[in-house]
Amino acid sequence: MKTDVFALRHIGIREEDLNSMFNTVGVENLEQLIFETIPDHIRLKE
Repeated sequence: MKTDVFALRHIGIREEDLNSMFNTVGVENLEQLIFETIPDHIRLKE
């Protein structure tokens, strides 16, 4: 395996790491984090 390129050796985040980060900042999920940190007037409306 070629390891000199970050994309080829990056394995991504584990679910438990993501949950730990959410707990640290006091949110339940990514949607809540976005809602609480990105101002409404610049969020993409779908």
